[in-house]
Amino acid sequence: MSDIGLVQMTMAGEKHHKCHKQQQKRRLYVNSQKIDCSEVDVHSYKSGNESGGVFEIYVSGQPINVFCDLSTDGGGWTVFQRRMDGSVDFFRNHSEYVNGFGSPSGEHWLGLDRLYKILQTAETFQLRIDMEDWDGEKRFAEYSRFDIGSPETDFTLSINGYSGTAGDSLSRHNGEKFSTKDHDVEQDARNCADTFKGAWWYDICHISNLNGIYHKGGMHDSYADGVNWYTWKGYYYSLKSVEMKIKPIL
Repeated sequence: MSDIGLVQMTMAGEKHHKCHKQQQKRRLYVNSQKIDCSEVDVHSYKSGNESGGVFEIYVSGQPINVFCDLSTDGGGWTVFQRRMDGSVDFFRNHSEYVNGFGSPSGEHWLGLDRLYKILQTAETFQLRIDMEDWDGEKRFAEYSRFDIGSPETDFTLSINGYSGTAGDSLSRHNGEKFSTKDHDVEQDARNCADTFKGAWWYDICHISNLNGIYHKGGMHDSYADGVNWYTWKGYYYSLKSVEMKIKPIL
């Protein structure tokens, strides 16, 4: 056989292996176990309605409740962060951010460990961030590829492919580790999480801080410690509502 023929056979084999690997990765769990909100039955909500609500999915074979957005941009979004009224304190320690806190029906953080495990079930996930200011204006940022590393990497952020109306305030944080006030792993000499009262993939330090202080009314005098998205509202405006959500690209 010619060298060209061997190369063609090798490439075909690699392509088949990759497709098979993707199918295996997507279907880690079968039967009735839904592994993200793209698979849920719209009529099976525990609370809410057919456009969105609390549903049961399985993470590593264990049932958990999540909030599913079933209406935005085709639906199927699994929400892992939600700010809406300031009822939940987000200035938390590392353990709480790993394990999650709050209620999926209200303000909450799903947990880095659960988020990481969900992201392992498909080759590629997209991220959408929906935001609203205190005048009722809504904007969004969407990323065609979103992933985080394992706990051993401090859940390092991997993201690209921005589109949307809010401007890109997250790509600068690509490659950064997740820091909290008691787990300072960013590049800056300061403790960014403690300085800016949040927890995030800080670098030096941020242009987004969606787990910051919920300053009611929007404008705040303190510098960059609110629910900030710099490319839309700058460092002195805290957003009224935010949802961070993921969906597999199949």
